[in-house]
Amino acid sequence: MSQLRVIHPAVAATVAPRLKLGLVAAAPVLIGPNSAGLAAEIEHTCNHLRETYGTAEPASISGLKAAREPRSRTY
Repeated sequence: MSQLRVIHPAVAATVAPRLKLGLVAAAPVLIGPNSAGLAAEIEHTCNHLRETYGTAEPASISGLKAAREPRSRTY
């Protein structure tokens, strides 16, 4: 049976406005052999990311823009 446990991490006040933090606890976790389909999908995704972003400067990647720009947060 799953249990939900709330975790309250300590984050410095100077860092908190710039930090997105997610915590996940999972139990039980079982490790087993991966399938050929999973391995192929991982390889495909890695190849796509390398082809798309491999030589790009981080500042030119639009998906990273939100992480670079400070914004007000409401909690």
